[in-house]
Amino acid sequence: MSATGALDSKNPAASCPVEGDCSLKTLCKCMRSLGLKSPQRISLSKYDLLYRNVTAMDNIYVLLDGLWAVMTNDSEGNVTSWGVFGKGSTIGESEYFLPNIDNYIVQALTGCTVCKFSSRDLGELDFDDPLILREIIRASTLNQGVFCKHVWIMHPVQLSERINRLFLALYPYGSKEGGYVSLGLSHSDIAGLVNAERSAVTHAMKKLSDDGRLVLGYGKVMLNPAYFDIIEDPSRYPYPTWRHVS
Repeated sequence: MSATGALDSKNPAASCPVEGDCSLKTLCKCMRSLGLKSPQRISLSKYDLLYRNVTAMDNIYVLLDGLWAVMTNDSEGNVTSWGVFGKGSTIGESEYFLPNIDNYIVQALTGCTVCKFSSRDLGELDFDDPLILREIIRASTLNQGVFCKHVWIMHPVQLSERINRLFLALYPYGSKEGGYVSLGLSHSDIAGLVNAERSAVTHAMKKLSDDGRLVLGYGKVMLNPAYFDIIEDPSRYPYPTWRHVS
């Protein structure tokens, strides 16, 4: 994990790829107007971890691109996924996402670019500002929405349906590639996100591939554009049939 410099305070719109979508844009602009060093842009490689820092729990991170997941790791080394976050999402080190659990881990599922708001600079701000308070509340609400969506993903007993729901949730964060939407996730990544064995995930994804829902690639999954149809029209779920991309 390496910092690559502060954002350009003179031209924030040109320097920030999520200016309109970021849930903390007012906070960001206030910090820049005060000449503070935050936010700083940080590059994360795939599988890099952001551990919860118990000594300084006031930093805030905003995801500019890529995917990251919130996970817990128990005393026996078992990892459980609790939600997948995409572009514009916010993680605060001081936030307890899950009741009675304070040792969560944030892991980059793909290469990511992140904004870090340092605890020292945050101390310079007036948190009685209603706009800043509103944004912090909104960011927390969005996070809770991700966790609720993950409960929906994990609800089906059938593994192929859990994977299908995961892709429905992640479709908006994919990149277009040859008529498909590509997600840079391996079979092992997907197994971790649906809390299943890799071999079982590979078998289930083969069925989804045979059904025309996706194309399997090396270290990635290519989703059928029909996934977008169901996001636009939820009444079409579940699909009676799937169309193939020509």
